[in-house]
Amino acid sequence: MLIADQVQTRKPFMLEVCGYLASPLEKAIGTGTLNTADLSYVLLKIHWDSAGHSILNATVTSNGFFSSSPIWIYTDPGNYLITVHAENPISREKKNISVVVLDPVPTALEVKLVQMTEQIPSCIPFDVDEASPLEKVFLGIDYSFEAFVAMGTELKFLWNFSDDNSTYSSDSLQNCTEYQQLDCLLDAVVSHP
Repeated sequence: MLIADQVQTRKPFMLEVCGYLASPLEKAIGTGTLNTADLSYVLLKIHWDSAGHSILNATVTSNGFFSSSPIWIYTDPGNYLITVHAENPISREKKNISVVVLDPVPTALEVKLVQMTEQIPSCIPFDVDEASPLEKVFLGIDYSFEAFVAMGTELKFLWNFSDDNSTYSSDSLQNCTEYQQLDCLLDAVVSHP
């Protein structure tokens, strides 16, 4: 079972594979010379389309239930067919799951004004709305801005400053430093007077 039929490239996702044997282990009938140990596991073969495969043993509980939660990562977007084979010494079953792999959409954009303490004005002659914070700057001084996003690939930042209609473009993103989120991209610092 896959919770969603869409996953993101380069992000791990979990596939839940579970089921029941035809009867609990202690009540297995008609199995001939097989003992309970022969039915204590289910062999799972998972084909992740052309991207590879996994082979796992899932332990069967006393009531006949088994489950496994393999994790996989697709590196390229596209449509993939995951095929799961579950088998034990007396039976086998096959199921297919289709999944769409998408490039991550940029989320959680944050823009930050980088200021030294001496660049922050100490008073403002008007009220500031706390719901939409306002950054305070002195006129005629260059300031640096940074932008962060939580995820995305092949992003390009376009900075537009309305005071002089200047525009800056950047597509050379860096990974955020260790004190920030691990899953974060940082745009190069943009300076504007």
